[in-house]
Amino acid sequence: MNLTLTKKALSSGTKLEESHFSGIPRGQGKFLMKWITGQALKELTKEKIINLALDNIFSEIVFWVLATLSIVSAVLVIHLKSIFRSALMLLVSFVGVAGIFAILNAEFLAIVQVLIYGGGITVLIIFAIMMTTDVDQGNQSNKIQLLALLSAISILGVLTYSIIQAQWKVLPSTLPEPMIDVFVNSPAYLGHLLLNEFVLAFEIAGVLLLAVVVGALSLVRED
Repeated sequence: MNLTLTKKALSSGTKLEESHFSGIPRGQGKFLMKWITGQALKELTKEKIINLALDNIFSEIVFWVLATLSIVSAVLVIHLKSIFRSALMLLVSFVGVAGIFAILNAEFLAIVQVLIYGGGITVLIIFAIMMTTDVDQGNQSNKIQLLALLSAISILGVLTYSIIQAQWKVLPSTLPEPMIDVFVNSPAYLGHLLLNEFVLAFEIAGVLLLAVVVGALSLVRED
């Protein structure tokens, strides 16, 4: 009878007290109350764990989909015969990288990726292609493809080694969430990192953007 009343109390949200166990010998009421409270906490913990696991699984699936999309589209950029379609695949690759930034809670980088690379660089390349007169010739084979492949593999090896050897700084989990947002998602903090700790990478990115502009101008120049 008391167990039935206890279940009703739990289902209705009533706070458990020793009065719910009046028919049980003294001393066992506290033990039973602690046991039921522990079971309720376990169920709550299990529910949180399940929800967290589902969120992690969904995030991982989205990550692999975006990563595969970015890699496949990047490969198609150099293998498609149509230069215009290659530029479109480049746009897809940039958007995929922006999606990866978004699921990593780097919303500022995702927006910058879409605006600068997706909206700026890709549009510039497409305009340069549209103004050329020999677009139909496409990506013709040349003698430096093997050299380009070896260079790409070398760059990939250097980047992989740098990522593995880098000491990634992780903020303590005890910090309040607003403080973490200030350090992680603040444009001011990102600017500080770019101009101090990652100034070399920042300058290399500038050189790459300059190379894109020079390449676009070389495409539209008259022979």
